[in-house]
Amino acid sequence: MWLNYLSLHIEKYVHQAHEVYNFVQESNNSAISHYSQVVDLIEEIESPYEWNTLVLNSHYTSPTHFFSEADYHLRIITQGEVYLAPFKVVKFYNNKVLLSYGTRVDGGLVPLRSFSHLDECINELVCFLHDKSFDIFNLTFKRYYMKEYVDNVVELISSRSKHKVTIYARILPLMREFSYIWTNKFNKKARNLVKKFKKSNGIVKVLSRPLDYINEIMEVNLSAPIRQGRPMPPSYTNREIVIKSLEASLKEKKGHLKVYGAFIHDKLVAYSYVVEHNGYAYISRFLTHTKYFKYAVSNGLISAIIEDLCNRNIEVVQYGYWSRHHKGVNHFLKQHGFERGKVEAYYIPLSRKGRLALRILRLISGVKETSLGELLRRVSLVRRFYYKAVPRV
Repeated sequence: MWLNYLSLHIEKYVHQAHEVYNFVQESNNSAISHYSQVVDLIEEIESPYEWNTLVLNSHYTSPTHFFSEADYHLRIITQGEVYLAPFKVVKFYNNKVLLSYGTRVDGGLVPLRSFSHLDECINELVCFLHDKSFDIFNLTFKRYYMKEYVDNVVELISSRSKHKVTIYARILPLMREFSYIWTNKFNKKARNLVKKFKKSNGIVKVLSRPLDYINEIMEVNLSAPIRQGRPMPPSYTNREIVIKSLEASLKEKKGHLKVYGAFIHDKLVAYSYVVEHNGYAYISRFLTHTKYFKYAVSNGLISAIIEDLCNRNIEVVQYGYWSRHHKGVNHFLKQHGFERGKVEAYYIPLSRKGRLALRILRLISGVKETSLGELLRRVSLVRRFYYKAVPRV
């Protein structure tokens, strides 16, 4: 009798096990079916948290990929591979244009992990943007960073683009200890100026609460109304904008943003914002109070930043782009070992209107490099400063 009882219970448990197995199989099939529907998918990500989570989980993103750096954030899923494509939306001669941050801050298309289906990803991106009625888009890549991936994507994208703009980032490779950079990259004058800063009781530290120093930061910003030949924009001169911008950056980037402060006699007289990710550091802001130039504060600050980055195994630091219009900054950075890093921006037309606009862009780019272009730039700066300084009646 007990055998019959045991047999009935075994049969019951086997039946329940079959039900559980069938349920799991149906769930898996449903999940696989859903996944197959999104294998080839392009979607806009509107959540900063969701986007930045993807950025921080990719080994190929850089400090310029954070959500706040772009207007239009696309996630592309191709054959199970995930790619990120951030863009800024601009108008150019009545064209709808998407820039991977233009040619001044490089973002570009990046994979989350693998990139064996990169060609299919680019094809889908082109079709998607064409269907969305964009006229031009561009992708920008650092040729000196993530070389294996960048070489692959450039080979594929260059066949689709007849308009390429090459610029050069101001970079300093940090693959060696700071002592090597100090001896072999800094020139003698730079080393002496750093020593002068230290002899003046200058120190540099990372600000744990940078907003506590907002009064000193504003004093630094307002110490010169014109920097590098340009009037200072509201993002530097308007206290409320400076506070909101710094608060937002600290909240978004958290430990990836460091604010360095240089002090003379316990007074903050220079500061810098440095964003880091995946071994790459980007100096996004660097200002010194003009009254303290005589203490070589800028030299002390840049040296301390470089030393700190070396100690934390950052691979490369970038400070903007080489420009013949900013000779002073160029000279300053050359003294501290900065060199040229090649960056390429590829423009792809998506319509007849876009192709015409790129021809115009080629002409404009050509004029900019002539003496006429330099004259027009100076006239534009004078005109802008006049309208800013003289109140309109």
